[in-house]
Amino acid sequence: MSCSSKDDETMFVGPSNRYLIEINGKYGYINNSGDVVISPQFEFARHFREGLAMIGDGSDGPIGFIDTNGKIVIKLEYDDAESFSEGYAQVKIGNSWGYISRKGKVVIEPIYEKTFPFSEGVAAVKEKNGKWGFINQKGDYIVQPQFSDVGSFSEGFAPADGGYISKDGKYRITPQYISSSMFKEGRALVSDRELKYGQSAIIDTLGNIINVINKIPIQMMYSEGRIAVEGNNGKGQGYADRNGNTIILPNYDNACDFHEGLARISINGRWGYIDTLGRTIIEPKLFYAFDFREGLALVAYNETSYAYINREGRIVYEFSNYNPFFTAIYGLTFNNPRYDNNL
Repeated sequence: MSCSSKDDETMFVGPSNRYLIEINGKYGYINNSGDVVISPQFEFARHFREGLAMIGDGSDGPIGFIDTNGKIVIKLEYDDAESFSEGYAQVKIGNSWGYISRKGKVVIEPIYEKTFPFSEGVAAVKEKNGKWGFINQKGDYIVQPQFSDVGSFSEGFAPADGGYISKDGKYRITPQYISSSMFKEGRALVSDRELKYGQSAIIDTLGNIINVINKIPIQMMYSEGRIAVEGNNGKGQGYADRNGNTIILPNYDNACDFHEGLARISINGRWGYIDTLGRTIIEPKLFYAFDFREGLALVAYNETSYAYINREGRIVYEFSNYNPFFTAIYGLTFNNPRYDNNL
């Protein structure tokens, strides 16, 4: 296992004080005290975002939404869906995607081949002709469909066909990159043909190269002033600051994004947590671990024994799970605003 590029803190707009569990094939939720507040009863369920969570009769069944009390507030009637973002959720009816409000009302008709979540009041949508454009929350285009590859808006910029556009659709950074991340904390990672394989350039919002670093995946972004980087010759992983200077030595086999002041790291196949100064907070003795969210993190002691722990490493809730795909499903539900809807 390694760091999931799907992990993104925007999944937890809230707070919700609800944490996903799965017992005997049924999904439910605990609170941050370890109390089961929504009993395991759903065949399909995902994390809460903006106070609502997707649930369903099965992985291929219709999907609806519940509130933090477990009450179904949006009927199970969609073929697929994604979590709420800025008050809207993407839903699939037949082979097309659109958007619903928190009341379950279709506000943008399902006419698109693919959609992204709303970010900064704008969402990327893909027409049936294969071109991407950007709509506002009324469903009106603010940037006409014209791109082959885009990402969501972040800090006023969106990746588009190898460059970056603003919300007027004009390029602010000229198309020149093979791959590019969203901006975060005023920085983005890009790669082009002039860089060596495995390297990325850190750019600012003017497109100036700040530094060239050995990267992990291009999808990773700055978090809490840190970004995970590889050591020389690809040996080990550590962290660099906003200028690309190494500030935590590459002493780890895996180094993940920081969340709530802590980052997952692994040594010799075991996982633990460090703080932004590189101090070990929870020793790397875990079979696997996920990011901290609202004060708790899901960890595994072996393939079937799971627990939520607090920042001191104290167990808040333990459970057994024999579903070999649980951790994969759990990780995939932290969607990054640039992702494949088919996951």
